[in-house]
Amino acid sequence: MELSELNLNEEQLSGVQTYIKDVTAKAREGLFDEDTVTKRIQSETDKVRTEYSKKLKDVE
Repeated sequence: MELSELNLNEEQLSGVQTYIKDVTAKAREGLFDEDTVTKRIQSETDKVRTEYSKKLKDVE
């Protein structure tokens, strides 16, 4: 999945990108294995998508 597919606003996209950079840096340091990194990134993007969907629903 591409981040662009999430239809995030600039602030949300920036937050997800920062999180990905942080997790990736920790993974490179050997603190996380690849599977853990993938799961954590998916979890964070799911949280953002859920929050965004709730806000969109409220607006509609």
